[in-house]
Order: sequence, then C-alpha cells, then structure tokens
Amino acid sequence: MRRILMAVATAAAIGVSTPAAAAVTFNGTNGSNLSAAAVFDLVGGHLQVTLTNTSGVDVNDPTQILHAVFWDMTGNPSLTYTSANICGSCTFTGSGPTGTDVGAEWGYITNPTGVTQQYGLSSAGYGAGTYTFVSGATDQPHQGTPPAGGDYGLVSAGYTTAGDNGGVTNNQPYIKNSVTFDLGAYNGSLDNINNLRFQYGTSLTDTSLTPAVPEPATWALMLLGFGGIGMSMRRSRRQTRQALMQIA
Repeated sequence: MRRILMAVATAAAIGVSTPAAAAVTFNGTNGSNLSAAAVFDLVGGHLQVTLTNTSGVDVNDPTQILHAVFWDMTGNPSLTYTSANICGSCTFTGSGPTGTDVGAEWGYITNPTGVTQQYGLSSAGYGAGTYTFVSGATDQPHQGTPPAGGDYGLVSAGYTTAGDNGGVTNNQPYIKNSVTFDLGAYNGSLDNINNLRFQYGTSLTDTSLTPAVPEPATWALMLLGFGGIGMSMRRSRRQTRQALMQIA
C-alpha cells in the first residue's frame, strides 16, 4: 500500500511541477502544400521559439513561403529579443548570406495593427508598428530594409528553383527551413501561449494558418504517472502471491 501511495504522490508531483518546463508545439496545415510548426520551450530560463516550414513539397510562389508567426500570451509578459539563428542543418538559398545569424533580418513586434495577436516575429514586416532587431546582430546581404519583402522567409526543406514564379527566384536569400529565436527571460507557464497564427506571403491578405490548440503536457504526464501506479500495483500483487506461496 505504501508503494502505491508513493507512486500516486510521485505522479501528482510530476503533474504539478513539470508542465511549465515542457515544450509546447503548435502544428498548422491547410491539407495540401502548406505546413508549419512553432515550438515554444524554456531553455536556461529563456523563452525560445523554433519556427519551421514543415512542408515536404517544393515552393514555387511567394504565398508558399512562411514569413511570420504571431501569438498571444496570458498576462502580457514583457519579452526581450536576444537572438535569431537558423538551425544547424539548415542552409540559405541564393547568394550572399553567411553564418547563421538572422537577428537583423527577422524582426520582433508587440501589438501590431492588422492582426489580433499581441506578439510577432516576421521577416516580411506585416502590420503597422515598430519592429525591433537583435542588438549587434549580423546584417545579411539584403534587398531592402528589413523586415520587408520575401527575403529570409522560410521555404520547405524540399525547395528547388524549378518552377519558380511570381517573385520566387534562385538569387533570393531564403532559409531552408527553420529558425530559433530567443525572447529573453520568462518565468511563466508555456500553457499561457494561445491564439497562434502562421503567416505566408508578403501581405496579411495572403495565406495564414491557425493551428489547433496543442494538448497540455499535463495529460501525457498524468498518463505516465498512472502507468507507474499500475506497475507498482502489479509488483505489489506479485510480491503478495510469492509471500503466500512461501507460507503455504
């Protein structure tokens, strides 16, 4: 009985304390050729957002390029944009870009007009408002004043220059296919993130995706805890049977 109670207490402790540190993932798709993911995580006390174009098909026009993610956070905490880097296995297309730092190309904004969300990260400069950039970030070769236009948007990992049209050309610096942003110290719960929106193209009238609310990490942890309880109960019954056999 003591083992069962200990298992229950452990499961309860996990369910209460762990979800705030568990990453939360939003996935969006339109069922055809657009697909995106945003992973919010706490790393070293900082809020990190990894934005990925998860489509497996080629990108042929600007409305298939992922340029922004917008979201709300309960409590409206203050965030600080400290870094933006393409993933270790990701590459640039076109000519000119070097390194991994895109903190001077992707801007951070709060309370942009034109969208309902309070926070945003964009390489195209949607909505009215002031975008800020990472202090001291490396300026990549750019065709305009960032954030603006199609440069440094996220194309799919399967992007090729074949079939490009409508402004998508092989000399533009796109990113294949993921960027991680650091938004500074954050001590709240990741469950507070909601109302997320992925934005494609270079205008807010282009395609946007609104993903379903992710399942809270609590459910997975509760299932894990219940599994531990079940194992403890089976072990207890096995030991009881063995003791009875020895008595007999």
